[in-house]
Amino acid sequence: MGLIQSYFILRRFKPDVIFSKGGYVSVPVVVAGRILKIRIVIHEADSVPGLATKICAKFADKICVTFPETCGLNPKKTITTGMPVRKMIFKGSVVEGHEITKIKNNRPTIMIWGGSLGASSINEAVWEILPRLLKNYNVIHITGRGKIGIKHVEKHLENYYQVEYADKELPHLYAITDLVVGRAGASAVCEIAALNKPSLLIPLGTKISRGEQVTNADFMKTIGASEVIYPDENLAKSMTEKIPALIRDKRRLQSMSTATRLFGEFCRDSSKKIAALLVQKP
Repeated sequence: MGLIQSYFILRRFKPDVIFSKGGYVSVPVVVAGRILKIRIVIHEADSVPGLATKICAKFADKICVTFPETCGLNPKKTITTGMPVRKMIFKGSVVEGHEITKIKNNRPTIMIWGGSLGASSINEAVWEILPRLLKNYNVIHITGRGKIGIKHVEKHLENYYQVEYADKELPHLYAITDLVVGRAGASAVCEIAALNKPSLLIPLGTKISRGEQVTNADFMKTIGASEVIYPDENLAKSMTEKIPALIRDKRRLQSMSTATRLFGEFCRDSSKKIAALLVQKP
């Protein structure tokens, strides 16, 4: 049914090109587009393609990928474009960041989050080790909606800022952050790289994903931009060990920041690269 509907809609509108970001809903549109001989460009965000992308790739003229290591796709069609990042993240202000968080000291600041929906395992680990972290660092903790830690809010800890979700304030929070700790989804990894922020990545394991975050994190570790806590490690213990080790090593942090620059610049220009492909003559 989806294929038939897509066919007639595309035949009516007669687009010059179809751009797909994946997902099952894209498959009938891409297949119908190929039947109608419409040019097709797709983009795969992660280093491990999903099933929908693998299907659409067979019909695509060009395949844009975020990571050079993206596997399982036709190399003759594939172009590494990076991942488009939001322009707003570059407009952060240190002054605004301190005003939002009420953090007034000069301690190193760590931002910790568990992805767009939050992660209970990361939240629980943070709350477990929080007293130790707050002895030496400021902590910005983005918990995810509905996952706020009430008892920690009630304590009014002066160097702990907890929020369920960060939108317009996110650039300002990034501006005062020395180390980012969180999941390794493609969007997050590319934003971190574009901002040249050192990171400690905590990828989702293969038990609850297809393993793309592990591969994303491995890429960042390989280029020297990130340290990684793998799914089989004790999360609280590893965070207790790795966060202080990274913060203490100023040269390592600077080296990690420098290592993000090439990939970060790539992601900064990603939307332009993709747009150029879309308007390109067949």
